[in-house]
Amino acid sequence: MDLLVFGKTKGFFGHENKKITTNPSQVKNLNKAKIKQIVSSHTKICFLKENGTILQIDLKSNDQLEFNEHKFVSIACGYSHFIALSKEFKIYSWDTDSQTGCIGHGRTGDKSTPTVIETVKNINFKSIVCGNFHSLCLTHDNILYGFGNNIHGELGTGERFNFAQPQIVHKNVIKIWSGFSWNSFIQKSDNTLLGFGFNGGGSLGIGSYVCDILNPRIVTVPVSFDDKISISMLTQSTYLLNGRRLFVCGSKNETKLTKSYNKFIEHPKFINIPIQSVSCSHNYVFIVACDQEIYLLGDPKFSEKNKENFHWQKLSFKIPPNYDQIYVGHNNTIFLKQRFSTLIQDFSNLLKSKEFTDIKISKINLHSKWISTRLGVNFDQELIDYLSKFDLKTIEMLSNWIYSDRTINKKILNPIFQKFGIQPNQKTLKLDLINLYNNNNSKDFSILIPIDDDEMENDWKNESVDKNNLKNFYKIKVHKIILIARSNMFRDLFKHISHQEEYIKDFSKKSIEAMQIFIKFLYTDKINLNADSCNEFIFQDLEDAAEYYQLNENSTFKYQLNKIFNN
Repeated sequence: MDLLVFGKTKGFFGHENKKITTNPSQVKNLNKAKIKQIVSSHTKICFLKENGTILQIDLKSNDQLEFNEHKFVSIACGYSHFIALSKEFKIYSWDTDSQTGCIGHGRTGDKSTPTVIETVKNINFKSIVCGNFHSLCLTHDNILYGFGNNIHGELGTGERFNFAQPQIVHKNVIKIWSGFSWNSFIQKSDNTLLGFGFNGGGSLGIGSYVCDILNPRIVTVPVSFDDKISISMLTQSTYLLNGRRLFVCGSKNETKLTKSYNKFIEHPKFINIPIQSVSCSHNYVFIVACDQEIYLLGDPKFSEKNKENFHWQKLSFKIPPNYDQIYVGHNNTIFLKQRFSTLIQDFSNLLKSKEFTDIKISKINLHSKWISTRLGVNFDQELIDYLSKFDLKTIEMLSNWIYSDRTINKKILNPIFQKFGIQPNQKTLKLDLINLYNNNNSKDFSILIPIDDDEMENDWKNESVDKNNLKNFYKIKVHKIILIARSNMFRDLFKHISHQEEYIKDFSKKSIEAMQIFIKFLYTDKINLNADSCNEFIFQDLEDAAEYYQLNENSTFKYQLNKIFNN
């Protein structure tokens, strides 16, 4: 099951109970859909599926619409509008224009379905966010476009004019945030964090109570932050999550997590609780996941003790162990998204990508190295001839099993399984990868870790390996096929280096011990580290490795690392 739901289910998602439910239950009518992202306006909920389509449910009528004409990679919403980023990096928007231009079509009226914004359809975007009635879209060139409401300065232009169509509002921007509010945050290329827009209660964290900030101002975070910072916003409060460190600022009514006696918190204040994620809703519900625990700031009906609103409370149930993502919708509807095996997901993507394939059987592109691993034999012409005698449907089923462990029809595949002595089950892929990790003789590539810091002077992308100078490096042997499947960085790297290349240098200054643990995770999906042997340096090296090698966004790496840290 992909999703659990609790809170105000309002009778939808197959639930008869229209009141508040305090224990998670299954979302019955979405059981076949893999959900990637969930967003909620005040009248609709949209589910972005793994296949790129969007399911929209009207919270008043319970009507459902499926948007499958285009494929999308991310989605965002405000109080009454939605925007989505397509696989072609184009911006689509729909729903209510609200007289502010928040859907970016030039006040041409509401749109009932995702519609490309014509004025920027030739521009490639990489990220999108929405405030209540404004939208921000960031290009691959780090140029920020904004449109919609700007009465509080939420576009940061220095003026209060609304934009009915996307306009360039900032440059040299590398990250953007907004929320259920009338303000925005951006991170510039020089790593400064800036806030602008509505500053009620000091919610921008700039050390001022001036209501509207029309020009970007530096947010005075008490410690330096990294690229993994996340921000969740309500009307008059802001929550900055930097790693596992949570900072709050703004109105005391919405941030009663501290013992401060001030009515407002004008500078971000540290909350000494290890945090995994933060989510906010339109109705001032605040959910924090802390090593399977759920904490609430908001509606007291979720709490057994029924205290007054805006108190920090621990709920009576934990997040199930195989769920790790929380989404808070309008009217306090909360969703828990299931965590899928990244091993299966990554190798399934490898089959779909057609990259680095070196063999074709019955019109299907495959990787000979991976076929040999899964079937337990050396890949040769005899194997090609044997597999080629089966029809296309059988080879499609076989390739589906080779890359994902899923058997659509075991009976059809039984002759192949029997020939190679395979007993397929859900652990087959994991066992094959463990055996591959332990088999040093089959490893065909090496990552070189400099033993001496002097070897780190040049970037590894611009320096060839001197094979006569390998004594200065520690060598970690790996398989190219594993690196390609599990790391986006390696996938891009191997497009540009020679097939004969045997080594790459790692100049990211990570310890040898951390790299050994990280590489083993790529094979096993397990971090081989316990709380007793984990120190802050190894922990930071592991986090840096995941960022440096661009693990897929559905990776369990961060989840496991946080669990070890919290223990």
